[in-house]
Amino acid sequence: MMKSHPEGLSDEHITHVFSETQKLREPRTWELIRASHKQQSAEAMVSPLLELVVKYYMPIMNIDQKLAGWAKSIEGANRLEMLDVPKRFRFIPFLDELPSKPLESTAALKLVVAVVFGLLFRVAQLALQINPEGWTGSFIGHPLKETYTGIPTIDSTLSLLVWCFSNGVSGDEPSQRLQCLYFMVMLLPIALIWTIEGYRNGNYGSLVSLPVVFGAFYQLFGIAKVAPIYYLISIYTSSNILYTRTTGRPIHSSVAKALLPALLIGFVLPTALMFLPYDDPSTHQIFVALWQPFPLYVAMLTATISALIRYLSPTEALDTEMFDRKDLAPLSAAYAFAFCTTAATHLCTLVYLASSSTLSVASAFFNLQPPGLPVTHPGKSVFAFFKWDMVLCFAAVFVWCLYSVFELRRVGYITTKQAVVAAVVTAVAQVVVGPGAAYVGLWAWREGVIAGLVQTGKE
Repeated sequence: MMKSHPEGLSDEHITHVFSETQKLREPRTWELIRASHKQQSAEAMVSPLLELVVKYYMPIMNIDQKLAGWAKSIEGANRLEMLDVPKRFRFIPFLDELPSKPLESTAALKLVVAVVFGLLFRVAQLALQINPEGWTGSFIGHPLKETYTGIPTIDSTLSLLVWCFSNGVSGDEPSQRLQCLYFMVMLLPIALIWTIEGYRNGNYGSLVSLPVVFGAFYQLFGIAKVAPIYYLISIYTSSNILYTRTTGRPIHSSVAKALLPALLIGFVLPTALMFLPYDDPSTHQIFVALWQPFPLYVAMLTATISALIRYLSPTEALDTEMFDRKDLAPLSAAYAFAFCTTAATHLCTLVYLASSSTLSVASAFFNLQPPGLPVTHPGKSVFAFFKWDMVLCFAAVFVWCLYSVFELRRVGYITTKQAVVAAVVTAVAQVVVGPGAAYVGLWAWREGVIAGLVQTGKE
């Protein structure tokens, strides 16, 4: 204004400047006041509930949770456009440094996405049914093994699961064996990403911080039922400012380094052993049963290997270590492995189907009975179960991918153009590289986007 009025500013001009400044700063001022009131209420322990929170919950909170209110007020600070911002290191960018202006959170979209996940869960309830008339009580014509651990409840569950997998791993139907192998490999990105999300700084103490629980349930009831519930919960947890902020992205470097060996030993090895041919049916059944608790293997191995890494090479706590971004390189390696494995499996499957005169994409993965209707042939009900399980699972994954892209745009981490391109690429990738590779590819890109917002202070 001074440049446009070299003769000097009038009283009206000065009044206008201060009025506009007040309008600009008033929303943030009220945020500071509200945060101050909350802080005072907590410190004074004005209610029995707050007293419990302050005495017993706050001591176990991480530093981001404790300072969330104040950080939210600071990141919205205004700047004078005529002055350059000093190049200093900061992990959380100011809002005016983001690629685009953040959007207001919309409850309507969350409700729509939640309804979609609810519908997918309902379809899964109707579709994931096995006709008891198809029960043969055998493993491809051989006696079904009934003892694995000596614990009757666990042994009966494992026997049922081994029977369900029998035709998929060793049956005479090529399409069923192909679908089973493809589906099992496509679970690799889910095992990886759900484990990463469980260790995210922004998910500390949330429901998704225990992926082994969801893993146990989807092994017993079908991932098509569990994935919508997992993502439904994630709508809430990912809306938390602690998750959306750049400090919510990191995981401890020891965990990041443990992911790949944990996946190789806990998932890839049991999966390979399950699909290898064996002369002894009893041995084959043991390896099929051994595969079932793979979510537990991955969780235990990740925790054990990361603890061993910290013991052999002591590191700082995540609250301090995150500033060095030591987790990015091992995370990239894990993402790359999962992407290459699932993409190669998808492409090899397409080539195999294209060269076959008897198999097709439809016969192997689709040709689905309407949900709720009994399968015409009782013996095919398990195959139908696996088909629906995979289709509904990755339908939920696809919806979550699109929602995650929108969330990046909502918080201002990407531009609208980037969001549209990412959504289109994710949709096309379902066919080109497969749903598993599309999921892990998007998540690797998302990791880089958030990490790239950290201001290093360098030119």
